[in-house]
Amino acid sequence: MSMSRKRLARLNQNEQGMTLIEILVAVTIMSIVSVWIAGYFVSAMEKSADQSREGIAANLAKMKLGQIRDQLGLKGPYTVLQGELSGVAGGVLKWEEPDDLPASLSSIIDIQPVALNETTYHYQVDIGQDARMQTLQTGLDSLTDPYGIDDYMMPIQVTVKWDKKSVQLRAYIRNKGSS
Repeated sequence: MSMSRKRLARLNQNEQGMTLIEILVAVTIMSIVSVWIAGYFVSAMEKSADQSREGIAANLAKMKLGQIRDQLGLKGPYTVLQGELSGVAGGVLKWEEPDDLPASLSSIIDIQPVALNETTYHYQVDIGQDARMQTLQTGLDSLTDPYGIDDYMMPIQVTVKWDKKSVQLRAYIRNKGSS
């Protein structure tokens, strides 16, 4: 029994605890791992904020498109819009600023920037026929539509821009006054 006590005493003398270098190495490793994990959290939060902004922009585009379609689809404004388009080369009206709107449409279309959650969203509205629509109209004219598709439908694109990003929504304005 005295032999085991001597052995135990000798083992206790050899164990002096952790050295300063061991503690520094452990703290350094834990710091590196913590910074790495924190980077993932920050990245995830930024991605979530971007997706939130994109969702807000998509909803703003849907609301603006609905508002414009409701206002311009009526017989009077639709006719005014056709008149505005007839004088434009290329057949596309493009508005990015409220001051860009012609006086005949400024009371109908509101494209003032919107600020939500510290982000400012800007509207761009494009109304008129692009090359695809002109091709479609030509095909319809030759087949079944002697009046042209312009009398019934007009393409529209609403773009919402923020922080060098954008969301686009395309649709058609239907002339509710046509029979």
